[in-house]
Amino acid sequence: MKWRFVISLCVLSALAAPAWAQPNVRLAIQFEKFPRGTQCGVEDSYNPVRIFDRKGKPRLLMVGFVSVGQVYCDLPGGKRIGVDVNKRLRPQTRTVGFRVFPSGRAVMTTSVVGGIIKDELQRVITPWK
Repeated sequence: MKWRFVISLCVLSALAAPAWAQPNVRLAIQFEKFPRGTQCGVEDSYNPVRIFDRKGKPRLLMVGFVSVGQVYCDLPGGKRIGVDVNKRLRPQTRTVGFRVFPSGRAVMTTSVVGGIIKDELQRVITPWK
């Protein structure tokens, strides 16, 4: 009888899991028109993050639980900013790409069953806490 309760509890907790618990999400973030020398990364991520420059523009690649972790950029003047795009994923997202601009605007392209959805986001850049 006790094991049935444990199994039921496991099933209920799996059904009630938060939306970010989608393990196979692929995420790419390209930082456009940021000052040369800008370095970006992710803190507190559960999954490995690849960071590299593409033609002088910082780029992050993550696979797994991508809505976990805090994306940041260190600007050449010594200021650190937070970038919250990975917190804005659509439900059931499997592949998503962001282009982030210094004005705080971002373009999100999401691959979903049936096609591609493009969204324009505002105020994705916040002061680092």
